[in-house]
Amino acid sequence: MRSGLGILRRSGRDVGWLYLAVVLDLFSRRVIGWAVATTQDETLIETAFRMALLGRHPPTGLLFHADRGSQYTSDAYQALLVDVSVTVSTRNMEPHGQLLR
Repeated sequence: MRSGLGILRRSGRDVGWLYLAVVLDLFSRRVIGWAVATTQDETLIETAFRMALLGRHPPTGLLFHADRGSQYTSDAYQALLVDVSVTVSTRNMEPHGQLLR
């Protein structure tokens, strides 16, 4: 995995909303991580991202693009990205997820 993309979608069901987080490998165009939950928080995103890490073992310097949702900018998620040396590609953010002011 050289670069990845995070996607967050929601779906209305009779039992309430379900949220799906997906991590795509942009090189192979395959889903390499995913998670489903009834809440849209950083745990959902972290679970999908950790699945992708376990399956691919990316080299240092992975470029990861995601939107600017609060899940992607949470302290816990940002700490995970720094721990695994991931460079974040998100508008209005610096590498390693630090928000530009």
